[in-house]
Amino acid sequence: MGVPKFYRWISERYPCLSEVVKEHQIPEFDNLYLDMNGIIHQCSHPNDDDVHFRISDDKIFTDIFHYLEVLFRIIKPRKVFFMAVDGVAPRAKMNQQRGRRFRSAKEAEDKIKKAIEKGETLPTEARFDSNCITPGTEFMARLHEHLKYFVNMKISTDKSWQGVTIYFSGHETPGEGEHKIMEFIRSEKAKPDHDPNTRHCLYGLDADLAKITFKYDIERIIDDWILMGFLVGNDFIPHLPHLHINHDALPLLYGTYITILPELGGYINESGHLNLPRFEKYLVKLSDFDREHFSEVFVDLKWFESKVGNKYLNEAAGVAAEEAKNYKEKKKPKGQENSVCWAALDKNESAVVASKDNLEDETEDDDLFETEFRQYKRTYYMTKMGVDVVS
Repeated sequence: MGVPKFYRWISERYPCLSEVVKEHQIPEFDNLYLDMNGIIHQCSHPNDDDVHFRISDDKIFTDIFHYLEVLFRIIKPRKVFFMAVDGVAPRAKMNQQRGRRFRSAKEAEDKIKKAIEKGETLPTEARFDSNCITPGTEFMARLHEHLKYFVNMKISTDKSWQGVTIYFSGHETPGEGEHKIMEFIRSEKAKPDHDPNTRHCLYGLDADLAKITFKYDIERIIDDWILMGFLVGNDFIPHLPHLHINHDALPLLYGTYITILPELGGYINESGHLNLPRFEKYLVKLSDFDREHFSEVFVDLKWFESKVGNKYLNEAAGVAAEEAKNYKEKKKPKGQENSVCWAALDKNESAVVASKDNLEDETEDDDLFETEFRQYKRTYYMTKMGVDVVS
């Protein structure tokens, strides 16, 4: 599971987390786990910008086998060697995965077209299509058989492979490679004869490996930290509005968590189950940022409206004002306070349908801002998130 820009952010903010080590500095490991898809991509299309690059399937298989031999020789696992290839992705990832593959094919066509327009002579051999690295394709079926043959050959000819238990989870087994690895580790830990001092080494290119490798039983706050990482989006779910890692979203999420944690009465993630009341408190606190962000957008939209003459804010606020009226009607106060509240609402409705000059005069009106903010969020969740009904 890729998390956009996560590795760059964490390596720049915490540079001591990553370290270049020499081969003799690598500690001893009992188990070695490989997320194979990163290796397959590296060996089959190392540079997508090079339209002249061509490679055969046999060369890809040979490079993958060499890659595996090098990793095995460097790590020297003593007990288990586990190789996992991505199977069919969960439904939550399929839409994003399909869009990414259609986009990669279109980008490849555009690069070839530009090269031809420049007068470059391209090789006559067929170009490798990275979309072949998908469960169920002929390429993956051939790779699956070649990998089984390679493993059997190494076991019979290489002594260093003979004392190790080797597992191979192919593309026919559903789930992402790293998730299948973690499922195997959890199943091993549940066995009564499990050695708690077993040392694990995970190798892969997906950013979520930095998250799922944390132990679940050290501090429950780590689970909440992993959950907060999901809010900036990944291959399965979209990010929350205006939360981007390269725009300092993670410090905002962590700062909000630090602020609200004393009031939660516990942690958000309880043994893999989401505590919705606590999560709601966290999101309510986080929504302060959304309101601050909209106040900036609000000013920009008003300026843009004054230039082009379109009534973006008036139209947006009109629908929300009607919703606000219906909501206030249910909670209508009594006596003199009732007339005061309705006068304020009528004032807001007048401002909504007024000209842009009158709207600018009402910038300090909190109720008007609320109605426009409500419609702004309503439009976002209906268009971006595909929600049919927004209360």
